[in-house]
Amino acid sequence: MHVPGGRDVRWAPAIADQKRVDSGPDMSHDDSFRSKKFIEFIDTCLIKNYMNRPPTEQLLKYPFIRDQPTERQVRIQLKDHIDRSRKKRDETEYEYSGSEDEEENHGEEGEPSSIMNVPGESTLRREFLRLQQENKSNSEALKQQQMGPQHRDSEAHIKQLLHERQRRIEEQKEERRRVEEQQRREREQRKQQEKEQQRRRDDLRREEERRMAEREQEYIRHKLEEEQRQLEILQQQLLQEQALLLVEERSRLNKQNSPLSITKLSSVDLSGPQSQTPPSQRPLDFQDHKNE
Repeated sequence: MHVPGGRDVRWAPAIADQKRVDSGPDMSHDDSFRSKKFIEFIDTCLIKNYMNRPPTEQLLKYPFIRDQPTERQVRIQLKDHIDRSRKKRDETEYEYSGSEDEEENHGEEGEPSSIMNVPGESTLRREFLRLQQENKSNSEALKQQQMGPQHRDSEAHIKQLLHERQRRIEEQKEERRRVEEQQRREREQRKQQEKEQQRRRDDLRREEERRMAEREQEYIRHKLEEEQRQLEILQQQLLQEQALLLVEERSRLNKQNSPLSITKLSSVDLSGPQSQTPPSQRPLDFQDHKNE
C-alpha cells in the first residue's frame, strides 16, 4: 500500500539494519552502526504508526544520513583500497613454514643451523625459496615494466610541457616584438605628421609674411608716388609764382622806364597823391600774362 509523504520508504531498510545490528558485532565492522545517531535514526524509521513517521525529506536531514560519505568519496576510497590491495599482492613475500613430512632438525640452543649447508636439503624448502625469489624478481620486473612506460610517459609529458612553455614564451616574445614594432611605426608616423604639419605652418607663415611685406612695399611705393606728385605740383606752383613775380617785376620796371610814367610821376609830384589806379586800368600786357 502506498503511503502519502513517503513515510514507508525507510521501513524495510530500517528493519534490515536493525537485524544486522542485533545479530552481533561480526555482522557490522563499522562503528557508525553502533553510534547514537544511527540508533536514533533507526528508532525514528521504525515508528509503527506511519502518520507519526517523518517523511523522507526529513529523514534525509538526519545527522546519520548527512555524515555518510558521498558517492565521490566512496569511489575514491574504493580506488585507494584496490590500489593498495594490488600493490600488496604484487609485493607479498611468503615465508617458509615447514612441512608435515619434514622432520624437525634443530640443533642445540646457541648453535647455528646447518639446514642450508647439509647435502640433500629438503626439496620443498629449496623449491619454496626459489619460487619466492622468482616471485620477488617477477614483481620487481613487473614494477619496472609498469614504471618504465609511466616514467617515459612522464618524461615525454614533461618535455611536451617544456616545449609548450617554450613555444608560448616565443609566441609572447614575437607578439611583444610585433606590438613594439607597431608602436614604433605609429610613433614615427605621428612624428612625420607633426613635421609635415609644422612645415605647412611654416610655409603659411612665410607666405603671410611675404604678402605683408609686399603690401607694405606697395603702400610705401604708393605713398612715395603720391609725395612725388605733390612735390611736382608744388614745384609747378612755385615756378608759376616765380614766373608771375618775374612778369610783375618786368612790368613794373617797364612802367618806370616809359616816358608816360615819367610824366605821370612828375605830375604826381606836382598835384600830390591821387587815388590808386584800379586793376582794370593796369597795363594790358600784365593782365594778359596773368590771365594766361
